[in-house]
Amino acid sequence: MKNFLVFVICLLSLSLTSCSQYKIREANQAYENKNYSKVIEILDGISKSSQSDVTFKLKGDAYYNDNDYEDALRCYEIAAQLNNSIVIENLVKLYFLKGDISSSLLEIQKMESNDLELNEEERKIEYICLYRENKRDEAENILNNYLSQLSNVDVIKLRILSYENESITVVSMLTEMYESNDFPYLEQLIDMCYSYGTFNSSFLSLLNRIYSDDNVEIELRAKCAYYISFIFDKINNESQNLYYKELYDEMTKSIDVTIPDLLWQ
Repeated sequence: MKNFLVFVICLLSLSLTSCSQYKIREANQAYENKNYSKVIEILDGISKSSQSDVTFKLKGDAYYNDNDYEDALRCYEIAAQLNNSIVIENLVKLYFLKGDISSSLLEIQKMESNDLELNEEERKIEYICLYRENKRDEAENILNNYLSQLSNVDVIKLRILSYENESITVVSMLTEMYESNDFPYLEQLIDMCYSYGTFNSSFLSLLNRIYSDDNVEIELRAKCAYYISFIFDKINNESQNLYYKELYDEMTKSIDVTIPDLLWQ
C-alpha cells in the first residue's frame, strides 16, 4: 500500500511538472505572438512551486511590453533574487524609467562586474545616471569613449535627462533650435521635457513663444498650450491651467495630437 502511494505521488508530480512545462511553452508562444495579457494569464495559472527565474522574467517582459512598468519591475526583482544575472539589463531600464537613478546605476555596475557588455542604450543610461549623481567627469568619459558617434540631437536628448538642476542650459539649447526653425527635432525634445519634468520659468517662456508663433505648425502649438496648462496645474494656478486647457481643446477639435506619457512625475 505504501509503495502504491509513493507511486501515485510520483505520478502526480510528473503530471504537474509536465502540465507546467506545457503552460510555459504556451506562454512563450503567446509572447512571440505579442499577446502579452495571455502570457500573464497563463503564467498566473502555474503553481508557485513551478515558478522560476525564467517564468518571472517572461512575465516581467510581458508586463514591460504592455507598458505596466510597476508589475514588470516586481517580476524582475523576484527573478533577480532567484538568479542575480538573468534580468540585470531589464532592471537597468526599469529603474531608469521610474527615475530611480541610484538603483539603475547599481545594476549597471553589476553588469560591468559580471563582464556583461553594455549596448548603446545602456551606455546612454549610464551617462545620464552618472551625471545626475554629480559624477560628471565619469559621465563625459562615457560620452567620449562609447557615445562619440551620436548626432547633435541625440546628445541634446541626453543633456535633457542629465541636467537635473540645470534645466536652464537645456532650455537655451531648445531656444536656439526654435530660433533656427528646427521644428521637427524641437518637438521631440519638448515632448521629452514634458515626460521627464524638465520645467522652469525659462521653459514656460519658450512654450509661450512657440504657442504664439503662427509660423509654427498647429500640432506643436497645441502641444505647447497643453504643456503650459500642465505647468500651471502643477503650481496650483487653476485659472491659467483652465485657460490654456480650453485653448488646447479648441485647437484640437479638428486635428489629432498625441501627448506622450509622463515618466518621472
